[in-house]
Amino acid sequence: MYRKLILIAYSVYPDYKSSEGIVNYNWINILLKYSNNIVQISQKKTIDFVHDKTLFFKVENYFYKAIKKQSLFRFLVYKLLDLLFCFFSKDSSLYNYLWVNKASQLLNKHYTSDAVIWARILPTNSLDAILRLYSKKHFPFIVNINDPVINSQLKNGSKDSLSKEETTLLKTKEHAQAWTFPSSKLADRIAVKYKLDRSRCFVVPHAITPILDKYYRKNKKVKILYTGTFYKSAFTQEFKHTLEQIKLHEVSEKLEFTFVLSQYNQESIKWLKETLPGVKLLFNLDRSEVLELLKESDLILVIDAESHTDLLKGKLVEAISYGVPIYTPTYKGSVMDKVTSSYGCNASYLEIEGDSFIKLLNAINNLDNIDWLTNFYKEREKVMEQFSEERILKMTYDISEFAHNRFFNKHNFKLKEQYNWP
Repeated sequence: MYRKLILIAYSVYPDYKSSEGIVNYNWINILLKYSNNIVQISQKKTIDFVHDKTLFFKVENYFYKAIKKQSLFRFLVYKLLDLLFCFFSKDSSLYNYLWVNKASQLLNKHYTSDAVIWARILPTNSLDAILRLYSKKHFPFIVNINDPVINSQLKNGSKDSLSKEETTLLKTKEHAQAWTFPSSKLADRIAVKYKLDRSRCFVVPHAITPILDKYYRKNKKVKILYTGTFYKSAFTQEFKHTLEQIKLHEVSEKLEFTFVLSQYNQESIKWLKETLPGVKLLFNLDRSEVLELLKESDLILVIDAESHTDLLKGKLVEAISYGVPIYTPTYKGSVMDKVTSSYGCNASYLEIEGDSFIKLLNAINNLDNIDWLTNFYKEREKVMEQFSEERILKMTYDISEFAHNRFFNKHNFKLKEQYNWP
């Protein structure tokens, strides 16, 4: 029998269409596959799976409709109330205040002494709800952080200079039983910066459901796919030069580039069209359409920004879940470098001039290399195992037991395995 878990995640796909929403959705779905002793609280709905019923709440119906502009009069009234609220309160908006208040009530309603609460951030709304209830009653909770907390510009170490996100996170130092991260580098970074107890910081990679079909070339042309946001910081001059070189090489005749963009502007479209004449651009596709494209592609492109080297990208894990070869322009020692190498593919280094072009050419040629493919099949299985449902499930419940036992001062709260990969 699995321990009761209360999962509070403001961002859950499809109600919240973002990378954060997708990784939360994947994690929750794996837990639901194996246990019904779970309560989920998210942006627009609360689901109590213990009693197999779904409860929808929209904060206050009046305000929700106003925000959606279903009534001009309601919208104007809401905006006026929101302005007045923000003027007299430290909260970012009236909506957030109402959501946090409602969510903390739901936490109180569903919490029982055998339960452990997980908060998934960013945004910090989920954690705000926990802290609001914690000021009245204590309970074991765990904080999951997928991205670096928004940085502040500290002046002489003044706490007044901390961002709202940082201030909220610091409130958990004495109260949270554990913190989880998708990579050890991010765990190190956050633990050092905010002086968290590193022995209580664990790594739980993004969850996937691996598709174990053997990869094979599906198309006459090599289909290279990129999906997600056009990050200006990732699409560097060195990467631009790599793509320009590959278009001038004879191999370009057998290549087909597709970029599926979720966030972009006219400048990014111009960048791609100038760099890759003939590139196929698709915008704001449904997630099922994106996954279908991923499944039918020959090589997945995942690009790193220098400021993102501590992160485990959801897009990288998604490609791995389908067992497709990946090409990852990144930086030496990054999380993406570590995972890509373990997966049987070679990462390229944007800080080394010309390295990305050589590695991209190798990645393309390897797709027809039987020896390389044979080794790839073996190597990828080790990494896919690290992301497997069974592995994620075990991590989640081991860390939950740790948190519950530690909170209730039991002596057996040490973990047998110090989860710290990747």
